[in-house]
Amino acid sequence: MLEFIIFLVVFIALTSLSVFIFRLKNLNMQLIIALNEAIRDIERLSQRPDEGLVEKEHLLSFINETRDIAYKYIEEVHLALLEYKDSIEYDLENPNDLSIQRFRKAFNKLQEIYPKDIPND
Repeated sequence: MLEFIIFLVVFIALTSLSVFIFRLKNLNMQLIIALNEAIRDIERLSQRPDEGLVEKEHLLSFINETRDIAYKYIEEVHLALLEYKDSIEYDLENPNDLSIQRFRKAFNKLQEIYPKDIPND
């Protein structure tokens, strides 16, 4: 019976992690698509001769800042996923009574980086 409970806990933890990783990958893809659209807009605007130089500079500055924020977020997500993997890897291979607490603590730490203002897909 204990083996079944441990199996169930590990299965639920892995399923939760898979769903969470899928959502993060989806969010990262949305950021990459938005960046590509912004780059296309910049290229289209740069071909317009009637646009003012000041507007172009502001737009380029905004795009650069947005890109930097997106890459920083992607790096934070990557590091958090690696840290999560490292923190539960031993418990997945050697489950015991403390595994549930370690899974929960590691998962809660991982959830801290997930943006609160993005609706569930």
